[in-house]
Amino acid sequence: MPLIDRLPVASMPVMLLPRQIMNVISMLDSKPLLFPSSFPAPRRKTLRILQVNLGYRCNQQCQHCHVNAGPKRTEAMTRQTVDDVLACLREQRIGVLDLTGGAPELNAHFRYLVEQASELGCEVIDRCNLTILEEPGQRDLAGFLAARRVRVVASMPVICRRTSTGSVALASMRQVFARCNA
Repeated sequence: MPLIDRLPVASMPVMLLPRQIMNVISMLDSKPLLFPSSFPAPRRKTLRILQVNLGYRCNQQCQHCHVNAGPKRTEAMTRQTVDDVLACLREQRIGVLDLTGGAPELNAHFRYLVEQASELGCEVIDRCNLTILEEPGQRDLAGFLAARRVRVVASMPVICRRTSTGSVALASMRQVFARCNA
């Protein structure tokens, strides 16, 4: 049965398991399907970066969010899938794990995944909205990420002072910057 027929139907993007990822990576030689051209043929290289969406839960609900993440979203990657991601990193010798979401830090298995991927020698990237650092239960997050040399790619939330949400986000960002510059 083709891989596409075995994939689950879900309301969120499909999360591929390592064996499925490997099948997709080596699924078919597309070169014979190309029209004759003087343009150079595509060449596949080894997979270097695996980007993983840990779920749609976020401490914010930005209108521009392409996955419509927010505090009421419940879709999240399971521990079993996290273990499958780790197996894929190990088996494929992938050097970079790029974590995204919603707010990936709100996934119950985020810290476990970061620790295990770091132990495998992977560079870990956390796509963080920074205001998460001020949320209850996350005050030690900056230290956790720093101790594991996680690269933080910060997105700045859309801040509009005229709304209560904008005022809260602005105040939170000021606190984060004050702590980082202390």
